[in-house]
Amino acid sequence: MKNMKHRDNCFDIIRLFAAITVIISHQYSLSGLSEPIFLGMSTYGGVAVIVFFAISGFLITTSCMRSQGFISYISKRARRIFPALLPCAIFMYLVLGVYLRWGDLSAYINISILKNIISVVTIQGAPPHSGIFDGFIHPYSLNDSLWTLPLEFLCYLLLGIVFFLFKNALKVMLISFVVLFIISIYLLFNKTSIVFFGVVLQAFPVRALSFFTGAIMALTISYWNDKKVKKYILMISFVILLSVAYKNEINILGYILLSIITIVVGCSFKDKIISGRFDYSYGIYIFFPCATVYYK
Repeated sequence: MKNMKHRDNCFDIIRLFAAITVIISHQYSLSGLSEPIFLGMSTYGGVAVIVFFAISGFLITTSCMRSQGFISYISKRARRIFPALLPCAIFMYLVLGVYLRWGDLSAYINISILKNIISVVTIQGAPPHSGIFDGFIHPYSLNDSLWTLPLEFLCYLLLGIVFFLFKNALKVMLISFVVLFIISIYLLFNKTSIVFFGVVLQAFPVRALSFFTGAIMALTISYWNDKKVKKYILMISFVILLSVAYKNEINILGYILLSIITIVVGCSFKDKIISGRFDYSYGIYIFFPCATVYYK
């Protein structure tokens, strides 16, 4: 068995394809059409989100292991997320919003714009301001691409707490994984609409399962990062995934299995084309409101 060197993977290419998948998937909802569903589990955009969470859990755990402490770790994560949000918010409310309400700026420009910008920057969502999108297919949110950020940041916090507060991080992480699994089963049959500080409770546990699947695989990489072992893992994962397709079980197991497949594939190939060269977060954040206007 062997450990993986930094950048000795193809996660950037996988993330690029996942980002493109999100954009394509959004075209359906923005056009008022039903989105295709993957194996009775989720939209293809939802599958791409699973990929993002799994890769994030894997890579951020390796980053966490190199951090000096919790403050150093969480500051890195904050610098990764928050700087992109301010220009995104300014673009949405002071560029796109002004463009859409050009004929009624006196009613549009008020203190609520500042409140909404703060809401975006603090990852609590992008509420529509002064009816910007009235009459649009998606009138209730200015940017639906931002909904995963509070979930992801909560995963960062939980990972940091587990890693820096407990001596046996892997053991605590496995226990946390089981707890998330049980909560996911409960919420599968007991829906909730609770939202706390931007975190949609119904959506969090299963995506946290994807994140912590990636995290656990990062901590155990020396046990499975072997060509033959990875082949067996992929075969078993695909067989189980297909066996639970279009059943209730896929709504939980699918998140775990797709995460395992993503990490194994990512660790099986080297990327020398775009590795570390591009950051498409700005484009993804800004794309949705622009596309909403286009598809009106």
